[in-house]
Parts: sequence; C-alpha cells; structure tokens
Amino acid sequence: MQNKGYIKFANKNTVEVLSIGGVRAAMDKKAAKAGTYKKKGDDKEYMVEWPNLTIDDIEALQSSPAGRYNTTGSIPYTSIINPHTLKEFGKGYRSKGAIEDAVTGFRKTLVKEHGKGVARKTVKKIDGARTSAEALVAKGDFAKALSTLKKVNSQKLHKDLIAQIEAASKSVVEAASQALDDVLSSDSPQKKRNLARLMGKLKGTGLEDKARSALKEL
Repeated sequence: MQNKGYIKFANKNTVEVLSIGGVRAAMDKKAAKAGTYKKKGDDKEYMVEWPNLTIDDIEALQSSPAGRYNTTGSIPYTSIINPHTLKEFGKGYRSKGAIEDAVTGFRKTLVKEHGKGVARKTVKKIDGARTSAEALVAKGDFAKALSTLKKVNSQKLHKDLIAQIEAASKSVVEAASQALDDVLSSDSPQKKRNLARLMGKLKGTGLEDKARSALKEL
C-alpha cells in the first residue's frame, strides 16, 4: 500500500479500507510505526504510516464491516470486495501484481454489469467547486459562487454528481435571497448603497429584477 506504483493504480481503481487493531496501544508505547504528525494550522494528530488518517479514523475503520472478511485468523489478509453486493470477489493476495491483476479482472465484470464508474478526479473536481462556492457565499459573492458551480456542471456527469451541483446551486440562491431580504428589511441609512452593492453579486440567481425594482423605489 506504500508502493508508489500501487498507490497510482489504487487511485484509479480501488477504495482501500483498512482494519487494523492495537494502534492506540502502539501509540501509547511510542512505537515507531504508530508515529504521528501535524499539519500546519491543524491541531489534529495524523498517522505517519497512514497519511491523512487520525487514530479516530483508524478505529472507525476497525469497527466497519472490513474486519469481518478475515475468517482465517492470520494477518495480513487481503480481500477484494464487490461494492454492490459486499461479497468477496477474491482473497489471499500477497503481492502488488497479484492484487492489480485481480482488480483489473473484477473491474471488467463490474463495468459489464453496472457500467463505468465515476473517476475519482471528477469527484474531487466537483467537491472542490462546492467548497469554493461555499467560501464565496460566505463572502457574499453569490454570482461567482454560481459561476464556479456552473463551470463543473455537465449533462455528461453521473446523475448523482449533477444532483450535488444542483443542490449546491440551490443553496447559493437561498443564501442570496436571504441576503437581499436582510438588506430590504433593514433601516440602515446606507440601505440604498448596500442594495446597489449587492446587485452586482446577484447575477444568475434570478433575484436581479427584484433587487432592481427595490432600488428604483428607494
């Protein structure tokens, strides 16, 4: 799992799930393989052996169904699971090549039965756009938030991803509507100026006419 070639393969073909016991005890004993590190600006302790995972993450995986597949009593134990049925495709693989060959074969079966999956890079792209949109909404840049989501949207995407983008866009519009209502209901002497400033950030929300009409009445 630490082989660079396998990491590259896994990033495109698998979802790795660990089931490892005794990690916290190893941490208490200051075992080398149970070492941790911190990220800049983050107080969490991450595992050196499993980057980006905390001890809480490791223990959550330990309580997942992953550990139930090993009925041999020996470790390490590698199992390839059908994500649709949660049944084992195969087990007992020891080498990088054996796992890659097995996964490649099983993936062909899954594609035949369920169609092509969604590339991880596509999911990351959508997640990144949603995160950026949330940050823009926090700044009141509603038009930019919608534009960010629109750039990653496509009818070629899986329906679940399209639904996520549409939900995020709806949230942007709702936040923009609330911002407009707040300005319109305020008694601030700067109400007209505030409304004028907000108008430039409402493009694409469908609230432009409402804001424009209100501005004319002030």
